[in-house]
Amino acid sequence: MRQKDFQKTGFTILELLVVIAIMGLIFTIIVTVTRTARIRARDAARISNLGEIRKALELYYADNQMYPPVSEWVYSADSSWDELADALKPYLRVLPKDPLNNAPGPWNEGNYSYAYGFNTAGLVDKYDLVTQLEDSSNPNACSKRCFLYHTEGLENPWCGAECGGPFRYNPQLYADH
Repeated sequence: MRQKDFQKTGFTILELLVVIAIMGLIFTIIVTVTRTARIRARDAARISNLGEIRKALELYYADNQMYPPVSEWVYSADSSWDELADALKPYLRVLPKDPLNNAPGPWNEGNYSYAYGFNTAGLVDKYDLVTQLEDSSNPNACSKRCFLYHTEGLENPWCGAECGGPFRYNPQLYADH
């Protein structure tokens, strides 16, 4: 009789497999939700950081009647970013860097950094400030806005014909006044 009682109180292999499958499903959902929240948080930080940099650039412009000239593109993922940081130091104590900051050239897929370019065509009132957003459904993604660049005096889409790619901070869209 004791052997029979033992068999009735234990779990079958099938019951254990069902419990493990349910736990795996719950774990997968939690990981996915957490990953999405982290991506959105990094994108929000990117947009906020570019807003801070833009304000510093506008203060620089007000004092110098031009944006900070740099030798060529500067990237937050390498030491060239120090050139812009030095120019903006009176206006921004620490120049922000991308949350991932993994590679220069944010117009290339998977490269998460900031880039600043000064208009070398003699138009001192233009600059480009660029980053790559991770969430393609973000309303600020280039695929949604088709942002233009004008570092070389041209008004061309960053994202190419398909307009898929990096986010360029557009002061007209995010003006404080």
